[in-house]
Amino acid sequence: FFLPQMRRSACIARQNFPRVSRSFVTRSTFHSAPVACFYKQPALYLDQHRYCQSFSQPFNPQTGFQQNTNTPQNNQNSDFMVELGDDMVMSVSRFKGFVIVHLRQYYYKEQERKPGKGVTLTPADLDKLEDYFDDIDADLHRLSSEQGDFAKKFDWVLSNSRNVSVHMRQSVPYVHFEYNSQKGKKFIDITAEQYGTLKHILPQVKERAKALKDDILQSSTLYQVPLSDWTEAKVLKLGEKFFVDIRKTPSPESTIPRNGISIRYEEWETLISNLEPLYKAISQGDLSYSLNLNVNRKVSLNHYKDNWYVVIREYFFVDGKTEPIPGKKGINMRMEEWQKFTEEIANLTN
Repeated sequence: FFLPQMRRSACIARQNFPRVSRSFVTRSTFHSAPVACFYKQPALYLDQHRYCQSFSQPFNPQTGFQQNTNTPQNNQNSDFMVELGDDMVMSVSRFKGFVIVHLRQYYYKEQERKPGKGVTLTPADLDKLEDYFDDIDADLHRLSSEQGDFAKKFDWVLSNSRNVSVHMRQSVPYVHFEYNSQKGKKFIDITAEQYGTLKHILPQVKERAKALKDDILQSSTLYQVPLSDWTEAKVLKLGEKFFVDIRKTPSPESTIPRNGISIRYEEWETLISNLEPLYKAISQGDLSYSLNLNVNRKVSLNHYKDNWYVVIREYFFVDGKTEPIPGKKGINMRMEEWQKFTEEIANLTN
């Protein structure tokens, strides 16, 4: 059988990297039968990432895509693109102040490369996907000895609207990404070979997504104030929307994620309009106090190890449970942090 040849068509960060390829033959097994495998070694290896500024660049059959010197190092607005093979591309870009990771199949029309169907992922989805690598590998191994068509056996949840699974079609196993967007269901299937490439380059994709997110936050911060040595509040403008972002700030060498929450404009209006009842609950130590900012976000009080906290947190419901479960998005502010926060409410609002 023949493995699909990776297309040598993209902009190469290393301009002097030679475009050479060679064929070789080796022995392998396919469904327990020895076969001779002819491989076309790709001209670009996994660690040679391709950077392209736009999704549609002129294509020349002799020279490939035109060289683009606007790499992410020189242009922070450009896309970071990595070939997974057979015109399957993983890219990182910004959209309305947010970092979006695309997994998309490209096609050719009139000698021009165009984006086709695909799904979008968030940086948080990549973290969940990485946690599922062992499970996905085990499911691919389970199907490696099968033939025919097999529906998915497991669904691994990446977020509320995204999941990943493994299935087989015409004896070929695929990793299936699905996104239930407001415009309908979107999906993309990648082969086991493309999935292997994705695993290899995922650390670089995550690093680029983090750098782009930090750049967006730095350029979109309108006001910033420390609440303590480890907590800060910011006013952010992402696209046309405003947020009050309250977040822990771990040390640079820490691997702990920056826990916190971004309060939307409407939620902020609800909070500052109900400060008096909140002050009263704090003075009375009323642990039953609750203020709904949204259908799944609320403000409450907590007492833990002789410390009082004002808690702003997002909740979600699990099937079979009547009470909401606290999620990861949220912040617990000590009383001294809350006092500093209330002193800055006017500045944050303005």
